[in-house]
Amino acid sequence: MNRTSFARLFLCFLLSVGTFLSGKAVLAHHQDVHSSIYQYVRFVQEERYEEAEALLQHHSDEFTQYASEHTDAEKEKIAADVLQRNLQAVAVPEEKGSQLYTNAMSLLLVYDALKNEPEPLWMSWKQELQNEMEQLSTRDEQVSLQDKNRFTTHWNIMEPALKLAVEEDEYIQTSAAIRYLLASMDSPKGQENLIKAADQLHKIETGNDDTLKRNLTLIFMVAAVGGFIIITLSYVAWKKYKGERKSQENKRENS
Repeated sequence: MNRTSFARLFLCFLLSVGTFLSGKAVLAHHQDVHSSIYQYVRFVQEERYEEAEALLQHHSDEFTQYASEHTDAEKEKIAADVLQRNLQAVAVPEEKGSQLYTNAMSLLLVYDALKNEPEPLWMSWKQELQNEMEQLSTRDEQVSLQDKNRFTTHWNIMEPALKLAVEEDEYIQTSAAIRYLLASMDSPKGQENLIKAADQLHKIETGNDDTLKRNLTLIFMVAAVGGFIIITLSYVAWKKYKGERKSQENKRENS
């Protein structure tokens, strides 16, 4: 192997190592962001509000940067609004308690949704709310105030993540169905509205599967194109190496 070929291989090795270390650093940064949010939620649950406020203030710039790297400007605003709501709530004594917990959990679901994983946390919350609605719709008695308050809190926690993760039309339809339900739970049509809201939530799961299929198709296409490029470059490099080697052999024979 001549010096040129060795230099090329060494350069490729350095680039590979650099890419690997860079990827590891990004992954560590992302894990740190999510661990900080989990810690913030834990502080709120344990009513350690001063520590929760200090943590959120210290990492707010990191959270903002993470959101900007993982979504577009319009949806980034959703994450920014939830973050700002938490910053305001944790600093005001009147907001401490259940409202602060609602804001903290909403922040957790939003940033988990930004990871764009197949099974986000908000999907579990959606399924739980859907199951409760379906169960209540089969009862004969009227929905209690306690049930209504629980639904309201549950919806307030998951709504921003849902708005960030699903298509705009899906969010608008689901939001309208839930809000109409919460406003009419004690009316004669309360049971009917429960069924409609549960059906609307169920449709989101189907839409999410379609989105996942589209993403898998896109990934496959990118992988196929990338593989073709790599094979082409490898073939060109091999042909060049064979040509250089043959040229050197001819020089040796002539000398």
